Amino acid sequence: MVTSDKKQNRKPLSEDWKPQIIHTRSFYKIPSQSQKLVIQVTETEIISVLRDFGLTEKEAEVYLFLAKTGAQRAGEVSKRLKMHKAEVYRILEVLKSKALTEETFEFPARFVPV
Repeated sequence: MVTSDKKQNRKPLSEDWKPQIIHTRSFYKIPSQSQKLVIQVTETEIISVLRDFGLTEKEAEVYLFLAKTGAQRAGEVSKRLKMHKAEVYRILEVLKSKALTEETFEFPARFVPV
């Protein structure tokens, strides 16, 4: 369940602050900038929000996987998500074109969520 603090006067986010997703068994905890509010959401809710931003179901799954695990090679993403490697490469290129991932310069390349 997503909770909001619309009635509170919220300060603008500082430029150097980035949320950290903390994975627990059945939900994610996303701390706010002030660390006073913690939002608990399920993976399904996160994917739903990513879909609202224009990602497909599979693009959202790949992006969420990268957000949870950090930089990964396409082969590892394909194995862990049980998707065909060519499909994962295509999705990673789409996410890169939408500026949601970056590709490292090593070989084989790893993909990092932004």
